[in-house]
Amino acid sequence: MLADAQLFRHVHFMLGQVLARLQAAARTNDPSFLVHFWTICHVLMSIPVRRGGQDARGTPWLGWFLRQLRQVFSLTFGEHTLVVMVDMLLRVWASSAHDLKATLGLSHWKAIHTLGKLIGNKHKIVLNMSVRCAQAWKSKFSTASTTIECLHQASVDAVARKLDDQQRAEAVLNYLSAVAKPKYNEPEVISEAERVLNWTGAICREARQQARLQHDSVTRAFIFSSQLLATHHLEPRKNPGFGQALRAAVAAAELELSYKYMGEAIEILRHGDVECRVRAASLSRRLSTWIKGRPQKHGGRKHQEAVKEEKKRALDERNRTREIVQSITKGQIKGARRRTWVRGKRKEHRDGRPLMRDLLVASLSA
Repeated sequence: MLADAQLFRHVHFMLGQVLARLQAAARTNDPSFLVHFWTICHVLMSIPVRRGGQDARGTPWLGWFLRQLRQVFSLTFGEHTLVVMVDMLLRVWASSAHDLKATLGLSHWKAIHTLGKLIGNKHKIVLNMSVRCAQAWKSKFSTASTTIECLHQASVDAVARKLDDQQRAEAVLNYLSAVAKPKYNEPEVISEAERVLNWTGAICREARQQARLQHDSVTRAFIFSSQLLATHHLEPRKNPGFGQALRAAVAAAELELSYKYMGEAIEILRHGDVECRVRAASLSRRLSTWIKGRPQKHGGRKHQEAVKEEKKRALDERNRTREIVQSITKGQIKGARRRTWVRGKRKEHRDGRPLMRDLLVASLSA
């Protein structure tokens, strides 16, 4: 999508903003940088790159980021351990890019264990790194049971101590992110997700009605729990004890419930700030994919009628996606270019005008 829209210069601007913060982190020697470093790498690995007429998950953005990072930190720390680690990643990127994703995952996992031995596995930085590792590489690495216990206790303490909604949502989201699986979650995880959704959903609905919905920790918890429940009902476990007709009826009901969770989240988020609307567009696009991938409903209806209804539903969802994307242009996002003419030559520089909406959707959908 980035290649199609030819928005590479905007991506460079966004990475420039990240590097500006890295320079600040280098000056202050902020250890929390380690929490975000691996997440940034994972996101950059996921940005699609147009190759040979097809979209592929490439690594040019990650290579650029690692080179810039090495330059920034080597000026401050010299041959620091972090600089050596980035050098190793750059060597893998240059010589065997297809192995870089696995290398990143293993490095992230090893960094957690090494740092845990130094400052303790219950330290906030180690816990946050563990959560993000589980989110990015859940199929490869699982969160340690001791870490899950700490995160669960933190979420319980947040309620008992009557922390504000943002702190409570952050604690609950960290715990839920650590224990959740891509699909086939345990009943207690689903129950926790339902509880979180009911609580955060009420707050988000009220904020939407008052036109003050923002993409904060409560909203993030609302989005995560909505997606978790929608995915759970999209592909539920099959019950071999059910007959064919009953299985079809249950599958149809589960499918409608999955669409319901996604639809409600989209409608709430589309009336929030710019980032909420970007998330709404991303969810709407995903829902369109789900609908398109299931052209026939389960149940006793005729095949042609079912296909016709699903096509209409898919068309309605695509129209909703388009409406949301169009509304994003109203948000002010730093990084657009403003063109001026100096001595007959065109000159471009940054200002606070809106970025193209395609970049916003692509940056959060990647």
